[in-house]
Amino acid sequence: MGLSEWMMAASDNSQVQDGWVQIPVSPRSNARPSDGAQMHYLRVGNGPPLLLIHGILGAAYNWRYNLHDLGQTSTVYAIDQLGLGLSERVPGLDASLSASTDRILAFMDALHLDKADIVGSSHGGAIALLLAARHPERVGKLVLAAPANPFSTESNALIHFYRSSIGKWLGPQLGDLVPSLPHSLQELAIGWMYGNPNHVPMATLENYMTSLRVPFTPEHILNILDRWFDDMRLVSESLPALRNKPMLLLWGDHDRSVERASAYPLLERLPLAELVVLHGAGHLANEEMPAEFNRAVRNWLEKIDLPRPDNSTSAKTDAAASDSNSRADIVSGNPSAETNADKNSPGSKAAVSQSIGTQPASRPAASASLAASGLSPAAARKLDTHIASRLNGFTYTR
Repeated sequence: MGLSEWMMAASDNSQVQDGWVQIPVSPRSNARPSDGAQMHYLRVGNGPPLLLIHGILGAAYNWRYNLHDLGQTSTVYAIDQLGLGLSERVPGLDASLSASTDRILAFMDALHLDKADIVGSSHGGAIALLLAARHPERVGKLVLAAPANPFSTESNALIHFYRSSIGKWLGPQLGDLVPSLPHSLQELAIGWMYGNPNHVPMATLENYMTSLRVPFTPEHILNILDRWFDDMRLVSESLPALRNKPMLLLWGDHDRSVERASAYPLLERLPLAELVVLHGAGHLANEEMPAEFNRAVRNWLEKIDLPRPDNSTSAKTDAAASDSNSRADIVSGNPSAETNADKNSPGSKAAVSQSIGTQPASRPAASASLAASGLSPAAARKLDTHIASRLNGFTYTR
């Protein structure tokens, strides 16, 4: 289903609206000055503002399975970051994490959003994290879905390649080539991000290819990668400012892009963070297991007792909040290929409800891989033992 058809299919009380705002941009020094650029977004729902920030290859459309559900309790803004999706391409755009964060702040200013809850995925999670560290008064409740972070090394070799001379030359060539390949090869190129590489939704694939066909998209992605390690150091330096910030970390246990092991050093440095693992999901859990993802986000937004952006009443208490020790939970289920419409499908609510709280066959132990990510062996063993003893349900308590 294309974007326009999908938007028109929305019910009257949850109609998705297109929007555009003009925001200032900061091109790199070798580019011509710009007065600003058009940033596209989707809006739906009623309630306190909730921003959805996608990752490097993503777009607002990637949140299509989440918008209506999250819009039941929030006014949701799914943003197309500049250089991606339907937003404007700006040659020489500053692709640094700082500049990307400033553009999200400018988006909020343009729509007069004094404060918003934020869900950030992958690189969008790093942006959300930096925004919360630098402008805590603008960020309410925070959810990070497999956020890019300095403790993840799974993709470092690929990033180093694309930062090399040959990678910088080859990247734009691949950006032009991949959209013209047969769907089977396109699926192979994208499938590694999914828990089940054979279940890449066709609509998602088409969305990626449409974005890559727009001139300057591959160059913008390469500019992000060129700054990657400097930006990850910036994320590391920002973590102390977030020690008192409650946040939810969401991870798929089949994530091959930002490995789940990197969540544990984040937990060690962020005492008020909690982790939910979605068994069977890869890097894009919001698409692969939307029902479970949406429920985790909504439960978190309702649980955390922070002032809401619109000064509404305090959040409701989760019925499962009787256990006061858990910081990590497993949510288990089989992601469906495109939708969860069939109640008897493996990804349906009926099927998944039986597996909530089930521990997957394998999970990261307190091993050298965790220690290498920055967690001391003793702390890793303690945390791993604690988590293993607490995988008994879908709770959000400490």
